[in-house]
Amino acid sequence: MLVIVFCLNIAVALAKIVLGHLTRSSAISADGFHSLADGFSNIIGFIAIWIAEKPRDEDHPYGHGRFETLAGLAIGGTLLFVVYSVMARIWSEIIYKSVPEVTPLALSAMVGTLFVNIFVVIYERRAARRLKSEYLTADAAHTMSDVYTTISVLAALAGVKIGGWAWLDPLAAGAVALLILRAAVQILWRGSAVLTDRKALDAEIVRQTAQSVPGVQRAHQVRSRGREGEIYVDLHVLVDDDMTVLEGHELANRVEAAVKGAYEGVVEVMVHVEPLSHDHSELG
Repeated sequence: MLVIVFCLNIAVALAKIVLGHLTRSSAISADGFHSLADGFSNIIGFIAIWIAEKPRDEDHPYGHGRFETLAGLAIGGTLLFVVYSVMARIWSEIIYKSVPEVTPLALSAMVGTLFVNIFVVIYERRAARRLKSEYLTADAAHTMSDVYTTISVLAALAGVKIGGWAWLDPLAAGAVALLILRAAVQILWRGSAVLTDRKALDAEIVRQTAQSVPGVQRAHQVRSRGREGEIYVDLHVLVDDDMTVLEGHELANRVEAAVKGAYEGVVEVMVHVEPLSHDHSELG
C-alpha cells in the first residue's frame, strides 16, 4: 500500500517542481517541495512500520510500536525544513521581483495533482482506521495539508493569470508555509505526547469501570500511556481482607477484561490487588 502512495507522491512532487521552475512560480515550487516531503515521509514509513510490526523481544519487552511514533516525529521535522525552504524561495522572489508565467498547461497540471492528492488522503485515512496506524494518520494529515496548499496555489495562479496580480504568488506560497507549519506542529505534538507518556485515557472513567466489577471496593492510582491502538493501563483495586489469593487473581482478570472491553486499543492492564484495611492512599 505504501509503495502506491510513495509513487504517487513522488510523481506529484516532480511535476510541481518542474512546473514551478518553468513558470518561475514560488507557490508551485513550494507546493512541489511539500509533496516531495510527502514522498520522503513514505520512505520513513516503510522502515518504521516494518520495525513496529516486529514481535516483542528481550530488548523490547513492550514491542516496537514507538518506532512508528519516531517516524511521525521525523515527518514533523521534515515539514519544518520544508517551511524554511518555502520562506527562502518567497524572499528570493520578492527581492528579485520575478513574475510567474501562468499557462493553461500549468493550471491543468496543478488540477491533476490536486485530484491525485485527494485520492491519497482518502486511501490513507481508510487504511489508518483499519490498521489503527499512528504513522498513516500522521501521513494522511500531511497529505491533506498538501490538498489545501494546492487549492490556494490554484487560486493564486488564477489571480495572476486573470488580473495580473503577481503579488498573489508569494502570498499563496506564504499561505502554503503556514499550512505546512500547522501540520508539523500537530504531528510533533501527538508524537511528543506518546514519548513523554502523556495519559492516554481519562483516569476517572477507568476507575469507575474497575469499580463496576463485583468484588472491587474501590479503585485508585490509575495510570495510562501509549498511542492509539496500543494503550497500557495500570491501577490498584481494594478488596475485602478475607479474599484468597486465587479469588484476587480471578478478580484482577475480570477487571482487566472490563477495562479492555470498555476501551478500544488497550493491549495490557496491570491490576494491583490490595486489602481494604491497608488502604492509606488518597482518593483518585
